[in-house]
Amino acid sequence: ASCLTQALALHRLLARAGHSADLRIGVAKDATSGFASHAWLEHEGEILIGDNGELDRYSPILAFSSEGH
Repeated sequence: ASCLTQALALHRLLARAGHSADLRIGVAKDATSGFASHAWLEHEGEILIGDNGELDRYSPILAFSSEGH
């Protein structure tokens, strides 16, 4: 599954269990690899899924929070 699919699935599971989490999507562009995107999930500043070791290269374009209902 893609990083987005994994992050969305865990985001939904955590929300159903009453836990908050922040879904983040970022993009990057460089001369070598061109355009890239990546998704990850955070909870209280900790990355739960999607830490590919290169998150600093991505510029955030979307952050979606759940309040843990």
